[in-house]
Amino acid sequence: MAEMFSHLIVPDGGVERKLMGDFMKRSVHTALDQMSYEVWVWWMFLVNEHSPKHVWNLQAELLPQGLNALRKDPEIAERFQRFTIDLITVGVPTYSRPVPASSHGINLPEPAEGKTITVKVQPFVAARHGIRYKKAHLFEQEDVTTSKGAAHLAPVKERMNRDAWSGLLPTIRTPCDDPLSILAAVTTTTTDEHEFKFEVSKIEHYPCDACLSGTWTLVNDTYSEAILKMVTNEGLSLDGSTVRFIGDYFIHFKGDGRAFTWGDDFETRYHFKNPAGNLDISYFMRWVQGLDYSADGKIFTAWNIAVIDFASRTDQEDYKSYTDPNVHISESDGMTVVMDGPGQIITPSGSGSYTCTKTRLTINFDMFDGVPLIYERPAVVPQPPEVVLKG
Repeated sequence: MAEMFSHLIVPDGGVERKLMGDFMKRSVHTALDQMSYEVWVWWMFLVNEHSPKHVWNLQAELLPQGLNALRKDPEIAERFQRFTIDLITVGVPTYSRPVPASSHGINLPEPAEGKTITVKVQPFVAARHGIRYKKAHLFEQEDVTTSKGAAHLAPVKERMNRDAWSGLLPTIRTPCDDPLSILAAVTTTTTDEHEFKFEVSKIEHYPCDACLSGTWTLVNDTYSEAILKMVTNEGLSLDGSTVRFIGDYFIHFKGDGRAFTWGDDFETRYHFKNPAGNLDISYFMRWVQGLDYSADGKIFTAWNIAVIDFASRTDQEDYKSYTDPNVHISESDGMTVVMDGPGQIITPSGSGSYTCTKTRLTINFDMFDGVPLIYERPAVVPQPPEVVLKG
């Protein structure tokens, strides 16, 4: 604690900065009360959480009570867990240069089917661990922890996003092209050892194509042709009627078997030809839609195609949202909005052959009877909606 107070007085004059590396190395397996001057990093965190005065008053209780002095704080469990995550992500702010985050931790065994992974942690140890899941696999797992403590996990690539940290996910689908590395912050502030344990019940390889990654945009003319073909197959006579799509229809593959489509002010122009006179209608949509998919280099299959957000308008009306629980998409064609819910907004699954290069994706969905949908890389890659980034 003396090093921390010397830092407050002379931010760049002490030796405490030289101790940061020692703290990062020792803190993954050593309790706070078993460390020496390097523990000033923890006290600096408490100064940021409370005040220098609070930490000064706390020191009087430390000698007779030890770590029990910290346990008097009703929020100490959450606070110490947050401190551990900060060590991985943002570091600890100081009165000069911050204590930088460190990826230093202990790697756990690679998950194996039917096996239990156990992490043993002593009280007030800021344990950080890494877990590596092999690529192109689906993992089903269960938290079987019985002792008292905390564990939050996040993918390495998403560790800076606070919302990405959560408890153990029951299902993990890894990317096509790279293993998935997960970080785990495991702590306890009780007086007993904590064992964070999880069982891996199933590991299954899924068909995967690394070409299906990132953002593509639909070539609208191919979509128009496909819709007209589908309508014709339903036995309807078009007799010169046309449909045209204007705007950007995006699809973003996250590389883990999950994809999203979205559009904003995507316009559909209908031209209906009939003896009583031609009818022209413009219909606008904005939406976000999620789906699960698999692709093995030959066949693309999509399922769980659920509308997350959907609104539409005509050229004479304002947007009206259709994500009300009493509204759903017709299961017969997967497109018509039905107002007599209740029902979840879900469209039927689809599959078809496909080819994929760096610049063009072509999918021959069975429902379009041989008319392919073509996607290309957009000239300017858009920022996906927030729900896409989190999903």
